[in-house]
Amino acid sequence: MPVTITIGEKLWNTEFVPPGWDVERDNHPDAPVFPNDETLEPASNWRYVNVPVWKAFAAECGIEAWLTDPKTGLLASAQAGEVRPLTAEDYRVVNEAYLLRSAFREGQPGWGAEIADEEREQIGELVEKSTHDEYLARLTWLRFWIRWALDHCEQPAVVVSW
Repeated sequence: MPVTITIGEKLWNTEFVPPGWDVERDNHPDAPVFPNDETLEPASNWRYVNVPVWKAFAAECGIEAWLTDPKTGLLASAQAGEVRPLTAEDYRVVNEAYLLRSAFREGQPGWGAEIADEEREQIGELVEKSTHDEYLARLTWLRFWIRWALDHCEQPAVVVSW
């Protein structure tokens, strides 16, 4: 099930019926861009995400309470369609996960895998050797946009929409 996560300035959106709170979509030239990223706007503050993939990401990176917990997690706020304010605590949680992941990473942030020719012959099975770390890419994206919102927005916020 896909959702959109947007991080930035809280705004009153009159294009909604009825009008309501939203987060402004933006792009930034310094935003992280990753190899093999298939997002529509790679330098943007929004991501169209697959919930099961982000649940696995949260579990692997130890940020379930912040992202996927049914009561407190960011993805839970999507059910209410609420715009949630961002705080220094949000940045702390993501930054700690980022620092831990980057200290022990096995690849660069991004998506994609290489398949060695000798591995293609193994009983008709493809064995992938990852050259990129998609979880590190997600943490890098979250870290950049949360920090950017806290530093540049009057009302830093995040919204998850279905």
